[in-house]
Amino acid sequence: MAPCSGCAVLFIGPSGSGKSTLIAGLLDGKPGDAGSPAPDAPPRRWKVDTLRAERELGRTIELKVLPAPEIAAPITSFLDVSGAPELIKSVPVGASQATVCVLCWSTAQESDEVARDVAAQHLQCARALGVTEVIVAVTHVPSDGTKVLIDQSPALDLVAEAGFSEAAACLPVLEDGSSVEWWGGPTLLETIARVGEQSTSKKDDSEDEPSIGRAPNEGKLCVPVQAVYKVTGSGTVVVGRIQAGVVHEEETVVFMPGEVKAVVDSIEFNHTRVSEAGVGANVGLALSISNKAVRRGMVCLGGAVPYAVRTIDAQITIFRTVAQVRKGLIYPGYTPTLHAHTAAVPCMFAALLWSRASEGDSVQTNPESIAAGDIALVRLQPISPIYVEPMSDEHRLGLLLIRDAHKTIGAGFVVATNS
Repeated sequence: MAPCSGCAVLFIGPSGSGKSTLIAGLLDGKPGDAGSPAPDAPPRRWKVDTLRAERELGRTIELKVLPAPEIAAPITSFLDVSGAPELIKSVPVGASQATVCVLCWSTAQESDEVARDVAAQHLQCARALGVTEVIVAVTHVPSDGTKVLIDQSPALDLVAEAGFSEAAACLPVLEDGSSVEWWGGPTLLETIARVGEQSTSKKDDSEDEPSIGRAPNEGKLCVPVQAVYKVTGSGTVVVGRIQAGVVHEEETVVFMPGEVKAVVDSIEFNHTRVSEAGVGANVGLALSISNKAVRRGMVCLGGAVPYAVRTIDAQITIFRTVAQVRKGLIYPGYTPTLHAHTAAVPCMFAALLWSRASEGDSVQTNPESIAAGDIALVRLQPISPIYVEPMSDEHRLGLLLIRDAHKTIGAGFVVATNS
């Protein structure tokens, strides 16, 4: 049987909110049992922040994908991203692989505008790229706190502003993931497992989104590439999360863009070799090709060789504009960065097909410009190759995020592609 039809949890939040430390406390599946670390012991977060630079700087730099403890089933992976304002670009890659996210919010940062802005952008990225549920984990809670402190957390306002109907849960946690003494509700790990189970059930029951409504493992193979490694004894290993279909050993796959064909020599799931793997599994695929032939942002596909994408027709909502654009308006020729699944490429607004104000009914055809608050159908021309599909064909390959100057400009979905 192909493992597995679970989901991944993305941990987001500003630097200093305790993400890495919290994940490290959850990884053994028994937070609170390990006791306090010895005075000369390394920081708990080093279990997650393994790079030398991360340990020296005291913050996460690269996206981490970590196997979740069995007690958290059906959650299969924890994803940790950087909370630094200048490294928000790692969030879309993580968000494209997750269904549930945990917003880590420190009570010590409630008056910090930079922390609020980072948390808001993390939530916008998560919402735009397919995350459906948010859990708020309030850290650094005073020992004499009350439930009112949690219920009135500013993080709940940020969740609503990002477009989520409400947070699935909001609870106080200690740095090892255990509950504070005065909290009588479930632990964070129990909450993650419950919300993950509900999210998986919604996928199975949904009929609104074509790829979510289908049965697990049904449809063509789709694995956005998160990373590529050269491993002694295995050759080139491509790492990514299976969004659709099942991958088998000895199967011939194609990587787009570029039509790079390869045979899957072996499959590894949670450090164990398997003969096949299905939707939700974070896998490593060993391939007999050069590690320079594939890169992050490409998509591993099964079946017939697909088309090359020349232009993209996308419906987008503009959240804000940046100082670099003329008079706060976006005109044809504007070239921000387009994020889709694990890819990020410069992309030009080639044409504005129609637009309307977010609260209005009047549609303007071929407008000269669009502004913050507008919903528009635009034709995008990628400057570098990228592979996406219409939202109706493949849900997670059809979600888009637009960023410029370290800010999230807008989000939307692919209506059609032109080859």
